[in-house]
Amino acid sequence: MPQEITKNTQHTAEGLLLFIDRYKNKPRLASLILIFLDQVQELEDALFELITDRTIDAAVGVQLDILGVIVGQPERVGLDDDDYRTIIKARIKVNRSDGHAEQLIEILALVATLTGVEQPAEILLLDVPPAALRISLLTDIGPLDPLIVFNLLNDARGAGIKLDFIYTTTLKADTFTFGGDGPNDPDKGFFNSDTPSGGKFGNKEG
Repeated sequence: MPQEITKNTQHTAEGLLLFIDRYKNKPRLASLILIFLDQVQELEDALFELITDRTIDAAVGVQLDILGVIVGQPERVGLDDDDYRTIIKARIKVNRSDGHAEQLIEILALVATLTGVEQPAEILLLDVPPAALRISLLTDIGPLDPLIVFNLLNDARGAGIKLDFIYTTTLKADTFTFGGDGPNDPDKGFFNSDTPSGGKFGNKEG
C-alpha cells in the first residue's frame, strides 16, 4: 500500500533547532541559514502542490487541460471540468487497452456516467465475423457527444478490427422494437395511421 504523503510546513523552525550549542544565539548566522531554510520550505510547498493539486481529481481549468494534452485528450469540446475529467480517465483506459471486449465495455460504462440517465448503463457488445465488433449503448446517450465516445472506443479496439458504435438519443421506452423483442407494444414498431410516430431508431458511428 502506498504511503500517504504529508506536507511539512516546519522546515525553517526544524532547521534552526538543529544548531549545536556553539552556534546558538548567533543572530547573523541564523539570518544566513534562514535564507536557505526558507528556500527549502518554498520547494516543499511547490512539490506538494504539484503532487496534490495537479492530480486528475484535483486539477481544474488550465491544469486539467494540460493533463488532457499529456494523456492524448486535448480537446474539451464544450465539456466542463467534471465531464472533461471523466473523459480524461476514459482516455487513460484507452491508452492501456489491448483491445479486449471487456475493456471496451469498461470504457463505455465510464463515459456513460455522463449521459444523465440511471446507472449502470445497458451495454451490448456483439462479435461480427469476420473481424468487427458492434458495441451498443442501449440507454439514452443524452448530452454526450457520440463522436467523442466513438473515438475513444475506436482507439481502444484491437488492430484490424472494425468497430461500430450504436447509440440512441431517445429514452429506451421510445426505442423501436419488433413484436418479438418483448411485450408487443404497437406504439414502438413501424408507424401507421393510428400511431404516426412509431418507435425511434438508433444511430451509428463507425
